[in-house]
Amino acid sequence: MKYFILAFQKAFDFRSRSTRPEYWYFVLFNIIFAIAAMIIDRRP
Repeated sequence: MKYFILAFQKAFDFRSRSTRPEYWYFVLFNIIFAIAAMIIDRRP
């Protein structure tokens, strides 16, 4: 979760770059959240 927050904070900071773990954990959490949202939305 720490990497997700760091990557989100660096999204608008154009002077520095995110590390690989920050990027991939950000992508992983976004995918998990999207899948969870699709499952919740699909229920009748």
